[in-house]
Amino acid sequence: MIKNPIVWTIITAIITTLVYIDIFILDWFLFTIPLALVFAIISIIVSIVQKQYVYIILNLLLAIAACMSYLLFPW
Repeated sequence: MIKNPIVWTIITAIITTLVYIDIFILDWFLFTIPLALVFAIISIIVSIVQKQYVYIILNLLLAIAACMSYLLFPW
């Protein structure tokens, strides 16, 4: 497991971006939203272990952005 919270945050940001791309282009985002949330939770856990609290807040915001995409763009 990668112990660097920067890498996990970048992965979470990319997958959150894929959520919005799926919403606007493919209209199939039921797989990418849970995937973004799983990666956000993993990156939050890695950030807690490494005691890098800025990344905890950033990953929490990315998780909220992924959840809000479901509420802002309903089927």
